[in-house]
Amino acid sequence: MTLNGIKLILSQTQAALRRYGYTAALFFLSANLRRKSGGTRQAIRRLPLKGIEHPLLLREGRSDPFFFGQIFLDQEFAPTRALDVASVLDLGGNAGFAAVWFLNTFPRAKIVTIEANSENYPSLEANLHPYGDRATVVKGGVWWRRTPLALVRQQNEGDAFVREALPGDNPADLIEGWDIPALMERGGFTHIDLLKIDIEGAEIELLLKGAERWLPRVRNLSIELHGPECKAALERALGSYTCQWQVLGELTFCMNLRPLHPLPAEELGPILSTPENL
Repeated sequence: MTLNGIKLILSQTQAALRRYGYTAALFFLSANLRRKSGGTRQAIRRLPLKGIEHPLLLREGRSDPFFFGQIFLDQEFAPTRALDVASVLDLGGNAGFAAVWFLNTFPRAKIVTIEANSENYPSLEANLHPYGDRATVVKGGVWWRRTPLALVRQQNEGDAFVREALPGDNPADLIEGWDIPALMERGGFTHIDLLKIDIEGAEIELLLKGAERWLPRVRNLSIELHGPECKAALERALGSYTCQWQVLGELTFCMNLRPLHPLPAEELGPILSTPENL
């Protein structure tokens, strides 16, 4: 473990103590020290957090302490806090930490969160179930059109990515593919107050193919970009929009997103999903 790594853990532990209390700080410190020292212990904890309506389920021995640190301790979504949000679309739900943060930060918001990796489904559902009909979980992957997808697993449960399914793919790796219009319909959304995208590179397809069907209905955007190609795809998709740009850590925020030449609401037309045969 490097000196900088130790400093980061101690800083985040202090943040956990300050924000959420002794129990959260002790869990975060012990889980990270075990992870950094190569410990393989796996356990599930329910962690009560001050200011969070329901206890949070976390998995030791997985990437959960890392994502908990980013979202709840580093407060990586803090730039969205002042927004007026009633509808959230969360692309890449993982274990549900971002969704829980949004649900507690925006008390009147409803959220649709989609996750591709089945390893995360039990935690995602457990963390969002207490919020009732405010939270909808969709099991599948995000793509620019409705089509079967294949899940490609990498180092851990947090970095798997999807691609279009091919003949000969292992049936166990096949998942349902959803586009944004279909997810909006699932949530009953006519617009998206906050769109969060963290889909391990699939944002390239999402932004470059058919974004004109849904992007005019997005008011604020948070996205984790996975390389220069993804950044170029975002800049191209937003070329005819104005927004307030901000970069915080790994996230890029586009606030108050508006078309340069907006259409009247009645001319936007229905939000139509793109079928597989296109």
